[in-house]
Amino acid sequence: MLTFEPEPHIYRWNGRAVPSVTEILKIIENFSMVDPDLLDRARRFGSHVHLATDLFDKGELDLDSLDANLLPYLNAYKTFLSETGFVVTHSEQRVYNARYKYAGTLDKRGTWKNTTWVLDLKSGAVPRSVGPQVAAYQMACEEKPRKRLCLQLMRNRYKLHRCEDPADWPIFLSCRNIHQFNDRTPHVSSSRETETSALV
Repeated sequence: MLTFEPEPHIYRWNGRAVPSVTEILKIIENFSMVDPDLLDRARRFGSHVHLATDLFDKGELDLDSLDANLLPYLNAYKTFLSETGFVVTHSEQRVYNARYKYAGTLDKRGTWKNTTWVLDLKSGAVPRSVGPQVAAYQMACEEKPRKRLCLQLMRNRYKLHRCEDPADWPIFLSCRNIHQFNDRTPHVSSSRETETSALV
């Protein structure tokens, strides 16, 4: 059974902690040059955009209580749905890959152009890790969507990014292997570190 603790963002499978998709992919994303406060604000805003679209898909969104800053992004999402005919079948779905032992929450699954899709929402810049990220969600679904898509939401407009690189899944697996290696391999001090610690 898959469970999730929002704070401190931990997925568990049958009580045992497992890494998340975004945690695994941190190895190929470097935000060290970005102001931490700015990065935190962007993440929180993105979470609010995701929540607004999720509530909208479920028919539970109270527009009167929606923050005015989120409305242009919701409008972009609604325009995407109306212009493309994309039909959302799953929203904010938690998934788990039993073979590779990772979990995550995909943004949307749905049907479009006579096939099935897994879709990831971005309310800011689209990172280079989005292809491997969506591939990881795709491979964790019991009924795997056939295609992958990133929907970039901006103020009252949107842009679609198809994720079609066949290397996306192997790249994710490489990141998963490195994450697993780092997680189980203790830090080995260099001889200089060892000599220094012995003098303290």
